[in-house]
Amino acid sequence: MDEQFDIIVLGSGIAGSITAMVLARCGLRTFVVERKTHPRFVIGESTIPTTTLLLNHLATTYNVPELGEVGHYLGLREHGCAAWPKQIFWYGVHREGQKLADNHEVMFEAVLLPNGPDVHMLRADADAFLAKRMANYGVTYEENTEVLDFRALEGGGAAVRLRGPAGEREVKGRL
Repeated sequence: MDEQFDIIVLGSGIAGSITAMVLARCGLRTFVVERKTHPRFVIGESTIPTTTLLLNHLATTYNVPELGEVGHYLGLREHGCAAWPKQIFWYGVHREGQKLADNHEVMFEAVLLPNGPDVHMLRADADAFLAKRMANYGVTYEENTEVLDFRALEGGGAAVRLRGPAGEREVKGRL
């Protein structure tokens, strides 16, 4: 069976799931392949004001409310995801072998309600939350599937060779 998609997304972490849902909302036939399954261990994540505002913008522009919820402490908690509100950000530029200099650090406040607060999240929960919702937007999603190879197709696009629960096969996409 020749499987054809407009878009093939490799990985269903937060970036892959968001990308897939937005593209599917734009009418593109989207396929997401994930090597493992959710929830899976990943290093934690936190939003910054730009991320919070961008997720809210994507949620309303493309009518994918989960994107606003994943960027917000209350939204994540409402869906049973571990999350904690942020109050401040601190960044320091560390130089090997040197003490941190006062002029090499900055601190600023997080976005407050109603747009915030910015959030620290357990990525395993957030990724699983988004991955479970991709099908609601028409995204074809396959987990426990390894990408074996990919090749450019003559005339554009790519073919991705996969091995997973459905066996070994090739999936094609315009991008």
